[in-house]
Amino acid sequence: MGGSLENMNRLLALAARSKRRLARHAEQLVRRVARDVPRLRERFYDVGEALDMLQRDDLYRALDYRSLGALLTSRGLMCRMTAHKLRTIVTALPRSRASILGLERAYALARVLAHRPDLTHNPSLATLSSRALARLARGERVAPAAHDAASAARALAETLRRSGAKNVRTTARRRRPGGWRVVVELDVPDAERLCLGIAG
Repeated sequence: MGGSLENMNRLLALAARSKRRLARHAEQLVRRVARDVPRLRERFYDVGEALDMLQRDDLYRALDYRSLGALLTSRGLMCRMTAHKLRTIVTALPRSRASILGLERAYALARVLAHRPDLTHNPSLATLSSRALARLARGERVAPAAHDAASAARALAETLRRSGAKNVRTTARRRRPGGWRVVVELDVPDAERLCLGIAG
């Protein structure tokens, strides 16, 4: 009887040590999330990976929370929807692809791939806007013209960046009654620099 009680105490001590180790790991991940949330646009993949580890391995339980959402809300880190978006990106896309797309487009693409895994290796999806990807995720048809206009807008932005524009944004917009136009937004110093380059 004494030996059995001793074994039980040993098991309880091991379980307690294991829980402390898991709690330390969970706290490290929570600190990583807290550190990167203010720079979420640039660090969204890192945050998503940390959240995925907390969820996948049930590490939030080591911190005495019933769910990942409860942990995030209690610590004031982010809402459940944002956490869901980030985890969706991490589970669907490699870091290299998600980083190129940015947070919103990466999430939109991840939603498309959840419904259409056959499109996983389709490179043209990366040229679509987040709106077009959201329509595709809902099962709506995306007109080739919209795809071409978005592609042209992105190609123009890349060309302007290579020409020296540091902060450039291009948007494809539908014109009525038909056709498309590309709207370019540049900081004034960038516009002046580009004009000097053209004039020279």
